[in-house]
Amino acid sequence: MFSPGIQQIADDLNTTKNAVIGCTTGFVVMLGIGPLILAPLSETFGRRNVYIYCYSAFSILQIPAALAPNIATLLAVRTISGFFGAVAIANGSSFYAIVPKSCILTLCRRRNHL
Repeated sequence: MFSPGIQQIADDLNTTKNAVIGCTTGFVVMLGIGPLILAPLSETFGRRNVYIYCYSAFSILQIPAALAPNIATLLAVRTISGFFGAVAIANGSSFYAIVPKSCILTLCRRRNHL
């Protein structure tokens, strides 16, 4: 959870609150740009490969984000992680196209959603 800690992050990195909000802006901008690149890549290299690569990169990028010594590092890492996190937006809807409807219904029934 990033937003509730914006003031504390600003204090820890000796910067302004607006600079820290820029990290969220970079993340969200890349969530919009990422699917433009990741969707065609998933068609070329396969959805599974793109998912594995992007989620691995996204997970690994959380370490430098947590250990960022300054606002520039945090801004760069959060922006790049937004790109890799966009794989869910790029390929999320394809899940319903490739998984048979009967499998989804069975899963929902097992979890008592239907």
